[in-house]
Amino acid sequence: QITIEAYQKYVHQNDLKYYNEKVKKALSVGSSYDIEYRLVSPKGHSIYVREIAKVIEYDHDKPIVLVGFIQDITQFKESQIRLRLYEEAIHSSPSSVVITDDKGSIVFVNEMFTKITGYSYEEAIGQNPRILNSGYHDKAYFDNFWSTLLSGKVFTGEIKNKKKDGTLFWESTRIAPVFNEDHEITHYVAIKDDITKQKELQENLLTQKNVLENLVSEKNKEIYNSQVSMSIALAKLSESRDSNTGEHIERVQALCHYLTFELSRVYPFSEVIDKKFLDTIYYASILHDIGKVGIPDEILHKPGKLTKDEFEIMKRHTVIGANTLEEMAIFNSENDIIKMGIEIAKYHHERYDGSGYNEGLKGDEIPLSARIMAIVDVYDALRSVRPYKRAFSHDETVYIITKESEGHFDPRILNLFSQIHMNFELIYDSSKNKK
Repeated sequence: QITIEAYQKYVHQNDLKYYNEKVKKALSVGSSYDIEYRLVSPKGHSIYVREIAKVIEYDHDKPIVLVGFIQDITQFKESQIRLRLYEEAIHSSPSSVVITDDKGSIVFVNEMFTKITGYSYEEAIGQNPRILNSGYHDKAYFDNFWSTLLSGKVFTGEIKNKKKDGTLFWESTRIAPVFNEDHEITHYVAIKDDITKQKELQENLLTQKNVLENLVSEKNKEIYNSQVSMSIALAKLSESRDSNTGEHIERVQALCHYLTFELSRVYPFSEVIDKKFLDTIYYASILHDIGKVGIPDEILHKPGKLTKDEFEIMKRHTVIGANTLEEMAIFNSENDIIKMGIEIAKYHHERYDGSGYNEGLKGDEIPLSARIMAIVDVYDALRSVRPYKRAFSHDETVYIITKESEGHFDPRILNLFSQIHMNFELIYDSSKNKK
């Protein structure tokens, strides 16, 4: 036996008032009680318990003895807490979540689903996801869709769907089957993201590219193509030394073009970036690392951290590249790609706060083309595998660029990057998938 006063020492302080109220009430009327609370061990470890007790002995109608049992329900309570967390995470997810039974009837949708599609929770429950079918995809698409799921695999793809009001939209979709203990499919869970804006961006870029090409005269095309051929030939020098550098060059080209396009719509860059600038940086960007042809193999391909002396040699690639292009510019004074290539090759390792190399330029002293290249070059380098490091994920890379690179980048360009970085991921992954 133990007295209530002695037992109270083990009741968690936050639960003590509740515990005392329940016990006091039971003693006052001679009834039983069933309560849940926490106990604390002498070492400070807490557990959840359930206590069921009743009065069994009285002294002149005054309850004096309780009998009951205490059950450890810690695992059950912690499971409840986890379930509530999971439920809140699903409801608050920025992605649309849909769960169906094995027949395809919707049993759950989260708030983002209702926001995107226009269907309320009550309207969606019991329906088949075919209510979103836009008719865009053919039978072969859905045959592959179902054969993937019924084989127990996860389906991933892009689907053009239709909202309640008839508006068409694109979703990036990942659907996974859920199995019971007998490995039978009982449900399907779909996680979907609205990528309509990204698809429109891709279409707009393609349209703009086609329009620009149609506006260029045949003569200008010949001149421009000769400049492009020259820049590509020079870039191939870097690729011949390092295949990773070659792939890096191609991704940087696409990312530079996209970032510059977005900057052209933002003041004050809109005052500087015109069609000619946009076209020029697309090809000039691939010249940023041509100076690496002058770096010894044992340094360029070293599978570890460079020594101080080795790093000084590596830094020379900016000077080597710029000098090479400057010599070519003597005989190609009208070649805008070479001119911008000199800026990029020479200054893309300068930092906005003046702590970069090789000249320590600061702020807008650094040419705009090099400031654009700086953030693109770092993004691609972090995302890529190198002999001395692993590839960082998109989220890790964005964090490093936005949170751990103070003073490195033009803050205005960095601010825009923080708004559009998801499209960087799309462009990077698209380029990787082509390999």
